[in-house]
Amino acid sequence: MPGRALLKKTRRTDAHVVQAIESVIRSEGWEIHRDLPASERLSVDVAVLIGDFSSSLTFAAPMAGRLTDRFGPGSVAAGGLFVEATGLALASRVTADSQVVIVCVAIGLVGAGVGLFSVANMTQVMGALGDEQQGVAGAVTLVMRTVGITAGVVVASAIFRAQEATAGFFPAFERTLLVMAAVALGAAVVAVPSRGVVSRRRGSGRPARG
Repeated sequence: MPGRALLKKTRRTDAHVVQAIESVIRSEGWEIHRDLPASERLSVDVAVLIGDFSSSLTFAAPMAGRLTDRFGPGSVAAGGLFVEATGLALASRVTADSQVVIVCVAIGLVGAGVGLFSVANMTQVMGALGDEQQGVAGAVTLVMRTVGITAGVVVASAIFRAQEATAGFFPAFERTLLVMAAVALGAAVVAVPSRGVVSRRRGSGRPARG
């Protein structure tokens, strides 16, 4: 009984703390944010977006492991790419007047999609090679991921610069993100395992590898 009473008291205390934090954010947090100089406000915005992306990725990664064991890496990878494409498409609609919640949701979806895809993709590559080649599989995954990130940044920057020169910042921003969303959606379609492959894997009783 004393333990239950202490637990209830702790929960009530935690609820009060959460409510206090929320009230501070609503009443004072955004006022302080608006009063900051432009350079400092930009730093805060970037930090919030990076934190949003990282936290959603961290949350999705463990869930991706369980989903991969149940449905196979191919299906989870396709789902992750679809979630990422949805986030990028939503982010393309962001303007200077967009609400912070919409921006955070878009970035959160991108982070969750990356988390789902990364785990499933790693599982698929590692499962495609034998135990004696696991080091090679890990190296190949890391190299291809680095190449993909680098190439993506270069291509997206080139698209943005080309569009900004003629259309302006926000149209260029929108079109660049839409191209990125289309690429992610196309990759999701390619990653979906065929029905024959899924049925064979289910019949074998082994975790799906693709």
